[in-house]
Amino acid sequence: MRKFNAIAGLLSLACAAFGAQGDGPRYRVRQVTPLPGGDEFSRVKDLNNAGQVCGQDNVLANDYDPFRWDSRTDEIINLTDLPGCVEHGSTLAFAINDLGDVTGYGFTDVPGELCAARAWLWTPETGMQVLGTLPGGETSAGYGINNRNQIAGLAFGPTYAQAMLWDPDAGMVGLGDMGGEPPTSSIAEGINDVLVGKPVKHEA
Repeated sequence: MRKFNAIAGLLSLACAAFGAQGDGPRYRVRQVTPLPGGDEFSRVKDLNNAGQVCGQDNVLANDYDPFRWDSRTDEIINLTDLPGCVEHGSTLAFAINDLGDVTGYGFTDVPGELCAARAWLWTPETGMQVLGTLPGGETSAGYGINNRNQIAGLAFGPTYAQAMLWDPDAGMVGLGDMGGEPPTSSIAEGINDVLVGKPVKHEA
């Protein structure tokens, strides 16, 4: 199962990024090296222009660790779990930029809560950094990252989720929901110079 998922994920990302025309470049499908202790299957979530991918591997029952794999060296790095949440401690990688920096979300202990999802940023220089939340909220997630390490995703305020932008200098900024009654949440799923997202309508 691991071999199937890792290969299929890498192939689909490569085709999406470069196209699949008959006269274009040829690509070789490779299996992503599993993490030590990986048990059942791994998943590739994103690919950068340097041939690095990010994803997660199931190292324990219902516990995923995030990884970065380099196709040039076959090196795989376990980006480590967020601390706490022993029973539901998965940490998931969703996006990687061309510098090899990775973002996603993971479950961690927070004051007054058993577990909560928090966005994070991993770089080779600083390791894992938890990005926090918006005021009044307990949950955040990173879904896209650009080469300036700005992160797009979502974060909950006191009620519904809204798209967010995290900047290394300015921190996390909520981008607002889509309005209406009840409110329609927004989610940012990608970033270059402009955020890309979608509305999510809530039932009254």
